Amino acid sequence: MLLFRLKFYSQKPLYINSTVIILINDKKPFIGCRQYELDISSDKSKEHMIRIVVINAKGGCGKSTISTNLASFYASKGFRTALYDYDQQGSSMRWLEARPKSVANIYGVTAHRTAAKGVTMSWHLRTPPDIARLVVDTPPGLTGTELVDQLKGADYILIPMLPSWLDICATADFLRELIVNIKVHRGKARMAIISNRVRKNTTAYRELDRFLKKLNIPVLAQLRDTQNYNRVVKAGLGIHEVYHPTTEIDQKHWQSIFNWIEISAKNKSILAGSPEQLTSAIYDEEKLRIVS
Repeated sequence: MLLFRLKFYSQKPLYINSTVIILINDKKPFIGCRQYELDISSDKSKEHMIRIVVINAKGGCGKSTISTNLASFYASKGFRTALYDYDQQGSSMRWLEARPKSVANIYGVTAHRTAAKGVTMSWHLRTPPDIARLVVDTPPGLTGTELVDQLKGADYILIPMLPSWLDICATADFLRELIVNIKVHRGKARMAIISNRVRKNTTAYRELDRFLKKLNIPVLAQLRDTQNYNRVVKAGLGIHEVYHPTTEIDQKHWQSIFNWIEISAKNKSILAGSPEQLTSAIYDEEKLRIVS
């Protein structure tokens, strides 16, 4: 991959097929016979690593689905991404093993296993220095010190939940544990909920909606109940990596989750599909990558 530096001063980028073509001094686009895009991965890996913990004491609520799709979304955006699987079922690592080499690479760690002979656990769980986004898939049933350990160093806490009475009760107990006992609201981590397998116009959905409105916690997305997720998981892909009309609405949900995390992390300049977020930025000596 050829990298070089280029100074430009315009605040008005021109968008061609989602590729940022920079206007040099508000004159002609600097494209020639090539197009250029911002090389996000090289610059963002130098920033503070963001740790995103996907967690709920209730099992079967979609933690692995959210973890794998979020990790693949970040990787496809050019972030050096890691996925840590603490669940004994190993669903996230099974998904990662099925992931084709033709798509963005993700660094995976089977965190629930003990280290190999002659290797310390700290070395087994080490995070490479170039990782920019770390997604943690946690096991169900965490309480007490085990729960505290999983939340150490978390920048964001994502809580998936299903639209059912049992899941509402279990999640309410879990939120009480987080807020009252562990006091996560006093720390630096930001907490949000993702509704999973949602079918609107059902009694279960209306019960969930009433419950969520009582909370002072943002709801980032309501992932619909669709077989699209089942299809892509077998291929080791994220929902956004399959280009089909039936997945368009699902892809928008993940863009919303990504935006919430990155806006609050003050990384507005990398929001995909939002040219308005880029027009006010002035780039000076950004690294560029030749894409065609």
